[in-house]
Amino acid sequence: MIGIAPGAETDDRGGSLTIFDEAGNRLRTICCPGALAVGAGEDVLVGGAGGASLYDPETGNLVRTYPIPDPNRRGVLSLAMVGRSTVLVAAAAPVGVHMFDLRTGRRIGFVGTRHGDARRFGSAMAVNGSILAVTEIPQVNVFDVGFGAYLGTIDPPPMLGGASFGAALAYVGGLLAVGAPSGGDAGAVHLHDAGGNVFESLPAAGAGAGFGRALAALGRSLAVGSPTADGGEVVIFSPCGDGIVDAPVEQCDDGNDDDGDGCDTRCRVAGGGGGGCGDVDGDGRRSVSDAVQILRAAAGLDSACTPARCDVDGNGSVAISDGVQILRAAAGLSFVPHCPAGAPAG
Repeated sequence: MIGIAPGAETDDRGGSLTIFDEAGNRLRTICCPGALAVGAGEDVLVGGAGGASLYDPETGNLVRTYPIPDPNRRGVLSLAMVGRSTVLVAAAAPVGVHMFDLRTGRRIGFVGTRHGDARRFGSAMAVNGSILAVTEIPQVNVFDVGFGAYLGTIDPPPMLGGASFGAALAYVGGLLAVGAPSGGDAGAVHLHDAGGNVFESLPAAGAGAGFGRALAALGRSLAVGSPTADGGEVVIFSPCGDGIVDAPVEQCDDGNDDDGDGCDTRCRVAGGGGGGCGDVDGDGRRSVSDAVQILRAAAGLDSACTPARCDVDGNGSVAISDGVQILRAAAGLSFVPHCPAGAPAG
């Protein structure tokens, strides 16, 4: 994880970039003047006045620059990556999305608008494969950057009113999430399918007008920022009940919305529930189907496994040997559970 403290971009001084581990512990602080930062492979891409720069997070050394026309030093609105080799830099003025080769720094493309600077084209971007969604408030434009084609424009839902449709974008589970914080009582987030149709709208649920100001995909889950005058909160949505564990939001997912079976309606492992170590589906017994779920997890396939249910030998990972142990248990052979804390031994 990275966090940036913007410096005085107009004089190229100040600013810092802090690297954190997955637990939120601070690892180191390095350079750099800028206002935005995203990961780019093993390096960090920082956007500021004049374009973007690539830094080595271990040493803080400048690796490469991606300059854009920026006569008034207005800086960068957003950054994104297409695959592992293409850098997207959205300029503030004159507006447009500049495409660069990550390794050489050579500019390889440009995505523009016919509406000038007034609608903040590029203030948010999201990428799904070769598909690029670019905000142009109050619309979202969709492009295929692989073919260099404009695919269409997504308009705000008719009932939206004056909300800032497109303030934030994220692709999650193949759907485009569009943040729409409101100038009124409540913001919203609208999920769109590949055809631009509204698949689902996520209500603010009392979170306030700022709901939808920021979005981030967490696997197949979606984190929604909802700032307020006194701080705000982050609301996380996840498709609980589809039989797939969406870490880190879900601890389990047994394919139903029943409590009392070891995996509750929020897809959290319920202490003292019906399941136990090796009982992946929570039906109260260790069976061949449980072993299959463990073997799928060991192979990196979709599975209902959690470490509390599937790390049978307690060695810190879910492996084929764990599945073999549950096959033995299903056949009535001796079995001693050693799962980590979170599920009863059963």
